[in-house]
Amino acid sequence: MSPDPALLAARARIHRLRVGGVDCVWREWGAGAPVALVHGGTGSWLHWIRNIGALAASYRLLVPDMAGFGDSSDAPPGLGAAGQARLLRAGLREILGPTGNPALVGFSFGAIVSGLAAAGTDDPVRGLMLVGAVGLGIDRGAPLPMRAWKHLEGNPEAVGRAHRHNLATLMLAREDSVDALAMEVQRRNAGAARFYSKRTSHSAALAEALPRVAAPVAGVWGSEDVTAARDPARVAARLAALRPDASLDIIRGAGHWVQFEAAPSFDAICLRWLAGLPGAGNPY
Repeated sequence: MSPDPALLAARARIHRLRVGGVDCVWREWGAGAPVALVHGGTGSWLHWIRNIGALAASYRLLVPDMAGFGDSSDAPPGLGAAGQARLLRAGLREILGPTGNPALVGFSFGAIVSGLAAAGTDDPVRGLMLVGAVGLGIDRGAPLPMRAWKHLEGNPEAVGRAHRHNLATLMLAREDSVDALAMEVQRRNAGAARFYSKRTSHSAALAEALPRVAAPVAGVWGSEDVTAARDPARVAARLAALRPDASLDIIRGAGHWVQFEAAPSFDAICLRWLAGLPGAGNPY
């Protein structure tokens, strides 16, 4: 059964923070060692809709809407991924205090932000998991044929067709994965997105940060992830070159939004990795 976004949201503990001139909304579920889930571009906390229940059974989940996304306020001009990382660190420090030592799990553009945050020396993290990460400098080939939709807002059916096309083109590998929940998440996320992350996503910003991350690093990709050219061998080679110590899991048949399309497999991998981190059992 798919989770109900309204019911899940109602169970969240809400943190409304003022950091770096931005009103940031964080949601919290569960208890235990802290884990921050950082959404991707054109996203919000809803990118983790199918994972929160399983992960919150064992961990304290802290899930922000980054500046310019979801329920948080607009990003200041020129903020960029490095600025988002500063806001992420500041938000974690506000919630957890200076010794919170969270694990970071970042999806897509959120993996860049998490990697930049983890590379900082002021706020050590317990571990960094990259989920469908971009920013590694992997050539993904020709631009994807994404469809604009805002000019269609007077025609809900046309807007729906555009969102369905974009999900199938970028996010999900299987047609049956573009279900009612995926469509609801896409509509809500796309309608609230006010931050342009595409340029950074096509950069090598994460590749430059990874060697400076002192914490354990893990990677999870879908085998059909178009942002990695549907080439797990290329992902493996790139990650090994940057972080020979990193673990890597490829989930067969899943696309870019791997934690949604293959939620049970992703949850099992993530829980196993979190359980192996230093200090995983410490209460906060």
